[in-house]
Amino acid sequence: MSDSIDFHNALFGIGGRVTALFPTQAERVQFGKTEEHRQILALLEQLQDDDAESPEPLPDASGRFVLRLPRSMHAAMMAEARAEGISLNQLCVAKLATQLRANLR
Repeated sequence: MSDSIDFHNALFGIGGRVTALFPTQAERVQFGKTEEHRQILALLEQLQDDDAESPEPLPDASGRFVLRLPRSMHAAMMAEARAEGISLNQLCVAKLATQLRANLR
């Protein structure tokens, strides 16, 4: 697992610190508007850049793929990401990483 995914999950994932510190959606939305949240996202972006430079990925793994979803699932995931104050991509990465970690145990 990459450092950026672990960092993201520890903060924003299911049972992460942000959820523990800001248990309601309204509190998380407010936190998403703070300078501290922007600083955390900057750290996450820096870790993602560091991960991209690491030799871990397979040569043919671009880090991008297309996934087709039912419209209702897409809408539900967009709503969840918006409620958490994160991008749809960040939400998907967190959910996939959580599942991958569970499978590795």
